[in-house]
Amino acid sequence: MIEIKAGPELDQAIAAVAFNTYYDRRRVDDCPRYSTDLTAAFSAAEKVGLFEDYQLRKYRAVERRWDMIQKDNDWHTTPQAPTPALAICAAILILKGE
Repeated sequence: MIEIKAGPELDQAIAAVAFNTYYDRRRVDDCPRYSTDLTAAFSAAEKVGLFEDYQLRKYRAVERRWDMIQKDNDWHTTPQAPTPALAICAAILILKGE
């Protein structure tokens, strides 16, 4: 299983692929926290059109597990994540080929 971790590196990757915005070491604190802030993650998802093809899914059998599932093909999912924001970030990177 692919492991995705919240933090500045993931936040910067999302900023780059979703908004074509890059943060250097001096500005890293200015980067939105896409990997931990659900509102920020949703804004990035909307920017890349993620919800046109994918929907967020929470596993009922496994506590604290989320992924994004392709609407037309429920076998194609993204890596599982412990939070919705992380699941969205993983899906954005997959959608954008990162």
